Formats: sequence, structure tokens, C-alpha cells
Amino acid sequence: MRGTSLLWVLFLARLPTEFASGVCELPPSWVGNWFESGVREGVNITLLELSHKGTCIRSRQQNQFIFKDRHEGCYRCLSMYEKHANILQYKESRCVADRTHRQICHSISVDEPLKTLFRVRSAPELCPITGHFTFSYSRGHGECGYPLSSLSQCRNGSSLVFRYQACPDIKGSESGIEWAHCVASWREGSTDYFVARLEHPLSSSWDHESSFRCFVYKKNYSGFLVSMSGGAECNLYTATEGHTTFKIKKLEESETRCEYPTWFRNHRRYMSIDAAHQYHLNHKGTILSLRGKEEDGSEGLTQENKLTAGLEEIKNLECSKIYENSENSTKMVVLSTMDCESGFQCVQLEKVSENVVRLQVGRLTHTKDEACHPQLFFNNIHPILLTSLHLSSQVCPLSGQYKIRSDLSPGAAVSISSVPKMDLDISSVSEVDMNTKCPSLLSSCTNTHTLTFSHNCGKSVQDYNCHDSWETGLNQKMLILSQSALSAKKFCIIVNKTKDDLSLVVRTTCDTEAETTGDSKKIATTYHGDCSPTALATANGISSWQLSSVLLDLILMHVFQSLRGVNMDPDFI
Repeated sequence: MRGTSLLWVLFLARLPTEFASGVCELPPSWVGNWFESGVREGVNITLLELSHKGTCIRSRQQNQFIFKDRHEGCYRCLSMYEKHANILQYKESRCVADRTHRQICHSISVDEPLKTLFRVRSAPELCPITGHFTFSYSRGHGECGYPLSSLSQCRNGSSLVFRYQACPDIKGSESGIEWAHCVASWREGSTDYFVARLEHPLSSSWDHESSFRCFVYKKNYSGFLVSMSGGAECNLYTATEGHTTFKIKKLEESETRCEYPTWFRNHRRYMSIDAAHQYHLNHKGTILSLRGKEEDGSEGLTQENKLTAGLEEIKNLECSKIYENSENSTKMVVLSTMDCESGFQCVQLEKVSENVVRLQVGRLTHTKDEACHPQLFFNNIHPILLTSLHLSSQVCPLSGQYKIRSDLSPGAAVSISSVPKMDLDISSVSEVDMNTKCPSLLSSCTNTHTLTFSHNCGKSVQDYNCHDSWETGLNQKMLILSQSALSAKKFCIIVNKTKDDLSLVVRTTCDTEAETTGDSKKIATTYHGDCSPTALATANGISSWQLSSVLLDLILMHVFQSLRGVNMDPDFI
């Protein structure tokens, strides 16, 4: 009897601790909610239980667990492997009642199907395929390669966007867009895997069966070969066999990177007229980054920080090929990347002044040679006016006093109150201002850098700073104004001069060819006289003895011109 007891103790000592003590505990990292294809109610893992397999009663080695089925009372062995924190895979034996634990685990056949558990609330992970590509694909009925489809990695690095194109002669091909949110990646031998949750416009977040997909990928000289499973399974072994296979090619790039024109590189940062977007040129002069404002949040910031606060990078335009080039104009093909989208675009830059550039960007294409095609470029593409980020005030290009009339053109009487309110608030000019002899518009009178709108004979005034100007036609100039010298938001006034009259067109777009819309208005003015000597002195900082000299000269000039019957008229620069 004592000998039998001793042998039993020695037998137990040779068994793993958990086996000997009867303790079975699953790894704590596995605890949570999982999904397995075909299991509708989902899978819940605790330290002691696998919900659809039963209660763990024994563990063998480090990866074999024996579960007792709570409904049938039988036992099954699972060989379980953690491929990733979000992926478990296993093979299992049949559920039996009359075998030893060792026999149950040894009965697992190599031909048993490999089953995969996907963690339901899985954290995103960086996708192993990085960059922007074109691809052809096959769903078992031939390769769809024309037109090419596109694949882009999103800025967050954990999402890919597949933009499928349909091929007329290939069965199973169809146009559509699909997002793949990566949740796991691992290597098994020489084979690389990753798992993603698919999302498309008609998908739902709770439909795990149609969202989890397994991929095998292999890198080659031009990009990747990829295969994708047809369901929430990882029954793939090569990158060339699967429900869907892809041949992915990296977007064509130039062998030598080109640079933006020298005159454009004189400034590193530009801003759109409405201050909604900024354009930053990198130090190499090869990439122009478009950034947009998310929200204001600029209280308590310095002027430098206010200009860049709350900006989010929207798009990168990397110079790929110079298409046309002249002294003040350049047309180029750029590699355009914008979050989850990429391709080629045609960009034209035109130098307007030392601080102002006109920008046009064509439509997106995935073929470099098509980017500057006339149908993709200049087809309803409106130019954008950019100014250097720190655009200082300059001398206004016209001088004198003017009176706003109520008529915008011969025979068209429109109340001044119909002019839309913008930064330039002309709507507050009343009928009194139009009927009185007082001037309503003063340019370079109180300050050479300022254009002033006067209301009720000077009882209230609005000053606007001149920042730049250039000729846009015969007797026509474009002015860039702002409400204050430090204001980031600016607008334009097109000035047409005919004898004693000035026609002003206020625009937010600064587009001379655009028709007058709700964001622009034409205003007619009549010359009212030169700036007073006192105003000129204030504008230019003239001392008292200089002011006396100026007054004397003006009086003598006025007498001389009165005798000759000549009216004074300011020069229109």
C-alpha cells in the first residue's frame, strides 16, 4: 500500500504544476470580448472560461488547455497561440468523454482547420504597408488593371483606403471605396500577416463577420503582392492566393526631385487672402504644405503665434516635374498627398508682385503624364491669391478725397445700404453722406498707408491699411487692404479711374475676371478734392515750418490755376 502511494506521488511530481494541482487559469491578457467567424453570440474569455468551449479544467505545457463542455459534459483540448495582443488562433480536438487528457490533446490532427479569434475592441496599429500606391486586383475572374485602382495610407498610419475601379470586361470588378483599419500584424516563418477591420459606406460597426479580414503581404521591387481572406478567417498562406489578390505598385516618383521657383522661395510662408489657409514651403524648397484653421483659440497669443495657431496640415504638394517655366510663371506636376488620398496634380504659380502669388491647382489624377492635361487643368479651376505671411503696410497708390455716389453705373441707382458687410463696412455710409458735400472716401490723407471711409462728415471713420497693389489693366489697379495693420484677414479692391471718377469693386477673392456676387460689390465715387495740407502733414510727419511752406506753395498754386481755369486733379499712380 505504501509503495503504491509513493509511486502516485512520484507520478504527480513529474506532471506540470497546473495539471497536478488541478488549477487552470487562462492568461490575463486574453480576458475580454472576442469574435470568431460563425459564433453569433460572440466569445467572452475570463481567467477560467472560454464561453463557447466551456470551463478550463487542465492546462498542458504552455499552450494546451482542456475545457469541459457545460452542456454535453464532454472534454476537448485546444492548442492556442497568441499571434498578437488582438489575435488568438487555435486548433481543437473532438469533444470526448472516455479518454485521458494526454490522449485528447494528442488527437488533434494537423488537418484540423485553424480558427481565429479577433479582439472586438482592438486598439489601432500602424499598417505595415506605408505610402501611396496604384493597384490591380483579381477576385478569381481575371485581373482588373485598367483603369488602375489606388491605395493610400492615411496620416494616422493605422488606416488604408482602397479605391476600386471597375473594369468593363472583368467579372466581379466594381467601383467602390473601402477603408482598412489595421489592428494586428505578425510574422510566421517567412510569411507576413496583418489584420484589419474593413469599413465601407454601407457597413455597420457591429457586423464583425463582414469587417474582420486577414491579409498576407510580400514586398517586391515595385511595391507589394497582397492576398486577402474572403471572411473573418486567417486561412491564407501566400501573398498570391486568396479571395482577393492585389498587385500594388508605388506611385511613380521622379528620380531627381525638382524645386519650386526661386522667386517663390523668397518667402517660406504664404497665406490666402481670407486667412483660412496657410502654405508652408519646406527648407529644401521641394514640398508646399497646405494648412487650414481648425478653430480660433488665439487669445493671449503673440502675433506670430496667432498666425499659426489652430492650424492642421491638409495637403502636401511635392514638386515632381517642371512642366513649363518662365521668368514670372511656372507650371509643374506635384505629388499630392492629403490624409487618405494621393495622386498627381498640376500646379501653376504666377508672380503678381514681390509679396503676392497667384496659385492654380488642377484636379487629382493617378498618372503623372495626365496631370497637366487641359481637361484636368484650367477646367473651372479658379486661381487663389496668396500673400506672404507677414505682409506689411505700404503707401496707398492713390491720393485724394472722393464722394460715394448712389449709382453704380449709368441709369442704375442702388442704395449704398445694399453693399454687403465685409471687413470693409461701407454699408454704414448713409444717404446723408451721399447728399452732403463732405467726402466719404479719403486715401492717403490721414496716413499715406491708409484708406479711410468717413461717415456723417467725419463723426465716425473707418481706416483700412493698404498692403500691396499692382496693375491689372488699363487705368486699373488691384489693392489689398486689411482692417488693421496686424489683421491676418485681407480683401481686395479693384480700382478703375476715368477722369474725375473712381469705380471701386470690393472682392474677397481678388479675382478680376469673376462676376460681381454676394461677396463683392461695385461702388462709384467722384473726385472731391486733394487731401488738406493739415492731413498731408499728419500723414507724412511734416514739421510746423515745413507745413507753412507747403501751405504757401498750395495757395500760390491755387491762385495761379484759378487764373488759368485749371482744376486740380490728383495723379493716379
